[in-house]
Amino acid sequence: MAVVAAPDIEREQALGHGAYALFIFALPFLGSALLEAAAALIAERCSRRRLVGWGLMACGAALALCALSANGVLLALGLTLAGAASGLACTAGQIELVARHPGGRERAMTRWVLCGGIGDVLTPVFVALVLHLGGSYRAAFAATALWTLLHALSVLRTKPAHANDAASTPPARDAAPASDSEPYVEASEPAEDAEDAEDAAAAPLLEALRASLSNGRLWLALVGCNLCLFLDEVVVAFAALHAETALGASPSAAVACVGGGAIGSVLGAAYTDRLLSRVAPDRLLSGSACAALAALLAVLLAPDPLWLGLALLVLGAAAAPHYALLKAKAYAAVPGRPGLVNALSQVFVTIEIGAPLLLGALADRYGLTLALACLAIQPLGVLLVLLIQRRPPTTASP
Repeated sequence: MAVVAAPDIEREQALGHGAYALFIFALPFLGSALLEAAAALIAERCSRRRLVGWGLMACGAALALCALSANGVLLALGLTLAGAASGLACTAGQIELVARHPGGRERAMTRWVLCGGIGDVLTPVFVALVLHLGGSYRAAFAATALWTLLHALSVLRTKPAHANDAASTPPARDAAPASDSEPYVEASEPAEDAEDAEDAAAAPLLEALRASLSNGRLWLALVGCNLCLFLDEVVVAFAALHAETALGASPSAAVACVGGGAIGSVLGAAYTDRLLSRVAPDRLLSGSACAALAALLAVLLAPDPLWLGLALLVLGAAAAPHYALLKAKAYAAVPGRPGLVNALSQVFVTIEIGAPLLLGALADRYGLTLALACLAIQPLGVLLVLLIQRRPPTTASP
């Protein structure tokens, strides 16, 4: 909500674009990174259901603090706590999904993005409705805090489906295509999968961490995952500001306008889920990256809020496969260690901190159009990751 309500927050808090990026993106990302890394490792051994429930409970309390914040510092504090708490809940939920979902990592992560996209669709609509009725972002935060607390209570009161809802069931491995030219086909090999999963679970954490440090495919996939920030939260915030300041949209219309990106993300994730049975993941990634570049150009050239909303819809659909398929690559690089993958992902918090600050400074000095153009780093980064992964490994000398 702090993203889609960017114009309202900047206006009430008297913040420039750079200060907004500092309080809404950089400080919360920095504060929650270490907590999320610890939560990812804990989620491999503790009750994931309880981690989800208590994470949501803490998130609801932090959102209530955001609603009551009197200045940007308190708002940043509330968002930091909310980010860490939701990171705990989402990390535990994502690990459980990858560990137990029978459809394979790519499709599991695609459905994760699909469900998140539905929430992204509802958020701009909800915030726009609150603003239209005369409320502010504070009322939106308060209502969401109440809903989150009720959901947390529901999760904590739900009985686990298994006797031990910690990571007791070994994660299943999905079959990857033999080459990038072959379509993705779901498959399972129970005996071999169970043996591999047990071996991975038995490996000490330090040994797995040591092996991961030299895993080039893992680090490459994690870099790509963290670049997906640009066409997610960042593009929504800057597009909302662009709609109001450059295209003359009202505050509620600006929020409704950027909702097009969320709708596109839902449509793109749903279509990706269907395409994965016929098209190789790398082909989907390369095609969607090229489409995202074209859609971003349409965003920059949009003459009015309506065209901006349509361009964002196409951009959201094109960018939808990026995070899901790159994160699936990261999980595949370290089988049986989803918590370790999520913990190592926090190493790249510098991207999440530095990118919004740099874009905010560029927007203050040179305008929002240049800042939006810089978001092309995500699709370009995806193409670069695929290009590097296609290079054959060099043969070491005897």
